[in-house]
Amino acid sequence: VAIIGAGHAGLVTARHLKDCSIEFDLYERRNSIGGVWRDREESLLDKEELSEEEMIALSPIYDNLRTNTPMDAMQFDDLEYNCEMDIFAPWTEINKYLKTYFAKFSLQKHILFQSEVIKVSRKNGIWKLCSRHLPTGKVIEKDYNALVICTGHEEVPFIPQLEGASLFQGLQIHSKRYRHPSHYLNQNVLIIGLGPSGIDIALQISPTVKTVYVSHRKKETLKATFPENFVEKPEVKTFTDNSVIFVDESSAKIDTVIYCTGYTFKCDYLDESCGVTIGDQYVRNLYKGMICIEHPTLLFCGLYKLFFGIVLREMQAKFAAKLLTGKVSLPSKEKMYKYTQSW
Repeated sequence: VAIIGAGHAGLVTARHLKDCSIEFDLYERRNSIGGVWRDREESLLDKEELSEEEMIALSPIYDNLRTNTPMDAMQFDDLEYNCEMDIFAPWTEINKYLKTYFAKFSLQKHILFQSEVIKVSRKNGIWKLCSRHLPTGKVIEKDYNALVICTGHEEVPFIPQLEGASLFQGLQIHSKRYRHPSHYLNQNVLIIGLGPSGIDIALQISPTVKTVYVSHRKKETLKATFPENFVEKPEVKTFTDNSVIFVDESSAKIDTVIYCTGYTFKCDYLDESCGVTIGDQYVRNLYKGMICIEHPTLLFCGLYKLFFGIVLREMQAKFAAKLLTGKVSLPSKEKMYKYTQSW
């Protein structure tokens, strides 16, 4: 079995495959485990423009990031967090936890660090995986009976195409490049997006900036109490060279725009023979959002971002191990397609 990605989903999948005596390789394109919670490499932040590959390599972790999920819901069955930690822990504690998990279950001998998967195809019932060892450029091909994709969904930033954005002369960044409030001292900052990162970054920078505008598409205003310089706004209509006009025709002078607009899926190494269709925000032809209907030995673990996602990833990992050892069976292809179409 090939497992792609050594974050939460990849590590817990590896642990449960090992528990079932399933042979596997764990591919990780970086030189450390942890996925989103990996060690940070900040050299790319010095560059004004980043290529798509560089944006993928950049860590999304900012300096004061804490979990927005209670610690009890972010631990695996066989390794408890230190009970003295805060209920919402800093990212460094998650990083340490995953390294401890990696060591406890002796996953080191299975991992292929700095190995980028560049192509996966299926031929005669076998998965053919082609990878590149990044330090040397050496390309390696290997056959597998099954494939588990654990690369998640927080690699390639999604930035909406907004009218006039190319005219704006201020700074525009995705939240993946955000690091610290001090970078926006006395500025007027526009946050686009009302997800967890949008709210968190807006609250972090509010003591530092003049005004933080938060643009979102929700019809109702937020019910919580926010700082005086926190201003809710509707969706953006257009930009000028130094300001933004919203759909209600109000406007504001802006120095920096931070897009907290999420990420797109990226599995372009899967060719047509793999049996799935991948778009910016979806992967089609998956049963239960996990199992390729055409080829059920292709599995996705941790694909979708849900509350208590760590618990779900471990459940998926356990199910994957049982499926690959023949301890559970699937409905017919027709029933799986019918179930998927009902979503």
